[in-house]
Amino acid sequence: MASIFSKIAAGEIPSYKCAESDKFYAFLDISPIGKGHTLVIPRKEVDYIFDMEDADLAEFEVFAKKVAKAIKAAFPCKKVAQVVLGLEVPHAHIHLIPMNSEADVNFRKEHLKLTEEEFKEIADKIYTEFKKLKCKKFQTEKELRICFAALFISIFHKFLLKQTLRLSSSVPRSH
Repeated sequence: MASIFSKIAAGEIPSYKCAESDKFYAFLDISPIGKGHTLVIPRKEVDYIFDMEDADLAEFEVFAKKVAKAIKAAFPCKKVAQVVLGLEVPHAHIHLIPMNSEADVNFRKEHLKLTEEEFKEIADKIYTEFKKLKCKKFQTEKELRICFAALFISIFHKFLLKQTLRLSSSVPRSH
């Protein structure tokens, strides 16, 4: 039997859509702890996030990153928290929550009570920002690995450059 999240992603149950791709779907949490609190799910039903195939999990995180950037653009904050929490729905999901302090990510605090208009306005803001971002879609696992390798090489290159500059500035020079 399909989970409630699968039914939401399929459009069988209404939601406040914030972003989507052919593999993932993001929508507002109906019991948010803050404005912009969004759930990100894979369309393919899997109960536990770490049971996802590596390539799918990597793509899922890249998609969530784009949603987080859209949330941050729509609701300026210091960071967007990513939380994997919840046993009620047997479907992998990530909570993305705008935060200015750790207290903003307290699930025990009183949740917001928003009107339908407020939900629509929030979702529309995030969706508008999401559409401005270009989402990279990996066709193969090899393409994904190449992307991560290029990212690693870029980071390592910057590290080496900083080390070289640091060392060269500490070497005494003779005149």
